[in-house]
Amino acid sequence: MTEFIHQLQILFAAILSAVYFIEMARMHKALRIDFRPFNCLMCLSTWLALGFQFVPSFVLTYIIVSCLAGALVNPIKNFIQNINFTK
Repeated sequence: MTEFIHQLQILFAAILSAVYFIEMARMHKALRIDFRPFNCLMCLSTWLALGFQFVPSFVLTYIIVSCLAGALVNPIKNFIQNINFTK
């Protein structure tokens, strides 16, 4: 795998993980770590990207797919409901 593709995986994994952790799951509230970098999207995604530099590519792929599945489930559910109930 090229270095560019690996860096893109790190970018997407860091951003999606931070969005899921902070905005969707609100894990920082549940774990009572409501301070920076855990409650700041920019801070957390930066630190995650730094940590993901040392993670193998297949793990990054798993993180991206998992976070995308969590992020896309509600829009897809709403889309399907709107198709079924529109006249």
